[in-house]
Parts: sequence; C-alpha cells; structure tokens
Amino acid sequence: MLDRDATVQNAKKFLMEYHDWKIEAARFSLSLQSPVISDMPSAPSHGNTQENTIVGKANAQFECSVRLNTIHLLGSIDDDNALLADLLEYRFINGWRVKKVCERLAEKYGLGYLAERTYNDYQNKALWTFAIVCPISSVRVKKVRR
Repeated sequence: MLDRDATVQNAKKFLMEYHDWKIEAARFSLSLQSPVISDMPSAPSHGNTQENTIVGKANAQFECSVRLNTIHLLGSIDDDNALLADLLEYRFINGWRVKKVCERLAEKYGLGYLAERTYNDYQNKALWTFAIVCPISSVRVKKVRR
C-alpha cells in the first residue's frame, strides 16, 4: 500500500530536480574536452577523472531522460493522461508558471477556462500517475504500518 500524499510530494520533488540534472549534464559536457599538454610538472593524478566525468555525464543524462520518457509514456496512455502529461511537462520541464500552464491546457484541450484550484487537482492526479508509471521505485512511498 502506497502513501498517496507522500508519493505525490516525492514525485514533485523528483520532477523539480530535472533542471538540476540538465545543468549537471551540461557541466560534464564542458569537462569532456581534450586535455592540455604542458611541459610543466604536476602532481600525480589519482583516479581516472576522464572516466568519472563520462560516468557523471551519463548519469545526469539518464536522470533527465527517465523524467522525460516517463512523462511521454504517461501521455501515450490515453487522452486524459495526455492532459496530465502536458501539465507535468509545461510545469516541471518547461518551468512555466501556473497561470500559463492553465491557459495553454485550456486552449489545447478546449476546456474554456481552467481554474487554479482545478489545476491543483489535475497536478496531484498527474504526479500520482507519474509516480506509478515511473520506473524509479524510490519515487513511490510505502505506507508505514503502526
């Protein structure tokens, strides 16, 4: 049995980390440049920094892609889930403000007007569904039995 509220909050936190991982991947891209060869002596190297950089970049790219791919999978289930996937993409991937997300969803899905309260209900449903579909099990929080 899953703790719905904790799982929704965990999914929100997980999606909010997208931009951090995107920046991390970009940072590693800068690190993967040809080394500078100099005649100056230097301290001995400990570890393979080039390998660590490649692994770090791959991990950051994986973290980004798992979020995007899960949203795209959610959107491919049916029309209702497509709206939820768009909401998550607009809000957490594109970083749009709630008002802009509401306007775009209302326009795209012919909703007329999407109130922020309704948006919050949709967002909670979207985050819950995202957590269920997501292959990363740590996004889901189990209920603690007392």
